[in-house]
Amino acid sequence: MIRHTQLILADPERNDGHDRDGNAGDCLRAAVASILDIVDPTSVPNFADAGGDYRWWRMLREWARSLGLDVVSVAPEFPVRYEGNHIAYAIGSGPSPRGPWPHSVVVDIETGEIVWDPHPSRAGLNGPISSIDCIVSPYAPEPDEQIMQWREAGSRSSTHSSSRRTDNR
Repeated sequence: MIRHTQLILADPERNDGHDRDGNAGDCLRAAVASILDIVDPTSVPNFADAGGDYRWWRMLREWARSLGLDVVSVAPEFPVRYEGNHIAYAIGSGPSPRGPWPHSVVVDIETGEIVWDPHPSRAGLNGPISSIDCIVSPYAPEPDEQIMQWREAGSRSSTHSSSRRTDNR
């Protein structure tokens, strides 16, 4: 795993997880690039910039599918239970220690241990992991169909609301 540090940091004066120019922090991008051993993390989109209402999720899944991969969200329980092919690390998200927004880290799928925090402070999370996103082989349904199913059901879950990663830093 290449351990990337996020390039866009939240401005503490804004207190919304965005930098001074209004760009969403890119911890999710750095975590994905780390897990996939991508040398240039800027070649990965800043999914958090896509915004809420599942736009970030659609962008993440479509990008992963362009690489012959996919992303699945699973319960934040360890070891991770998923029958498809997946890799040893996953994206764990939970409360940021820097403000009232989510933060993404890389976790071991067996133990739940944080193996990499892309934020320069390396402070981890300010509470328990609330969601796990695993990089896997492609699966059905397609991203848009999955989002439609979630909307019909009300949301992904209590921790995966449509605004969950609007401000993911």
